[in-house]
Amino acid sequence: MNFHLSIYIKNFFVTLFWFILIFSVGLSVYAFYMKETEIAGFYFKNPVFDFVYSIPLWVYIIICFTFSSLLSAFIFVELSLYNSIQRERFNNLNLTYNRFFNYVLTNYFLNDIYKKKEFRRFFFKRIKPFLKNRIQLLSFFESYLKIQETLSIDLSYDFKLLVKYLKLTHKIESFIYNKNFDDKILAMKIISYLRLRTYNKQILKFAQSNNFALRTEAYASLIRLMETDEHLLNLIGAKYNLSLLDVNIIVNAILKNNKMNINYHALIFSENMNQTMIGLLLAKYRYKKDTTNLKLIKNYLGNSNLILNRIAWDTALTIVPEDDMIDLIIAHFKNEIDDIKILILQKSKNIASKRYIHFIQEIIHQQPLLIKIEALRIIFENDFDLLATFANSKDKEIEKAYNEVSSIYI
Repeated sequence: MNFHLSIYIKNFFVTLFWFILIFSVGLSVYAFYMKETEIAGFYFKNPVFDFVYSIPLWVYIIICFTFSSLLSAFIFVELSLYNSIQRERFNNLNLTYNRFFNYVLTNYFLNDIYKKKEFRRFFFKRIKPFLKNRIQLLSFFESYLKIQETLSIDLSYDFKLLVKYLKLTHKIESFIYNKNFDDKILAMKIISYLRLRTYNKQILKFAQSNNFALRTEAYASLIRLMETDEHLLNLIGAKYNLSLLDVNIIVNAILKNNKMNINYHALIFSENMNQTMIGLLLAKYRYKKDTTNLKLIKNYLGNSNLILNRIAWDTALTIVPEDDMIDLIIAHFKNEIDDIKILILQKSKNIASKRYIHFIQEIIHQQPLLIKIEALRIIFENDFDLLATFANSKDKEIEKAYNEVSSIYI
């Protein structure tokens, strides 16, 4: 049976069960208010009809509501206790199995003896009895992901052999179609590391999800699955505005998975702001020595999009040579918002140029308190004698900033 279909059938029957239960409760409330009730040819004679009929309808409704509330509260308490016990049991078992699978899988991946077919088959047979229930399967997959994300080598071939022999592909499929978001995320990670492109359409759907965790993991999985480095990247951010965390997750996935030939210039020039941010960060982390980047980055300094503007400055202050950086700061600083000004000062604290220190002296007298503090910190690290000249300033804010920077507790 198609596991996609089986999941939906299971969900249908769960929904049907709750519908029947609610309908049965409603029917019982109705039946106890009638003298006789016929259901499918069967007659139900109400033994408490005389009592129920003698009380007003609104009282009967209150009684039914009170009874159902007490019953619901009892069921809730019982389920809470049951779930607490089950959760503690699950956590303990999960920890035990994680340790077990971490050990055996590390040996399997790194021990050369398992490169031989006979030893590999022996290993497969020994591990198979420990993969019968959900807790074991989750621990097994989690251990593989932990090892794969820790090591820089590609373990997908060896793990594919293990999955194929143990016939676990359908289990991965059942996870990706599960209602549980954690299961979907786990399945996407495994699928992407194993380069199983059969599920691209489903992962593309998750990339449009309203759920942040599901959407960002879908982006990371799609990047791992890219056959050519620009394929699928164009969809990123097509529907949603990405946060700075989103963008960093995507860029980290690109860098970590060695997607080397992405045309980041095209991304920087893209009309899609999300792709522009990704292009700028790629320029920052991977192409620091490319001098043509400066002209591209300048176009986004002072941008009205705060996140894009922040990334542009962060990138510029990372890759631009010192002399050019000073020119950029002097030209743009006064027109930027306070958050960006603080970023600029924090990223440029190691510049010891006299021209830059002179500029810092000027802004100390012109900018708000928080910016004064950051500016004085630069002077503190580069010219302690100059810092001392601000000790007796008549400007109350400069005095506060000086005390903040010169304090022995800072």
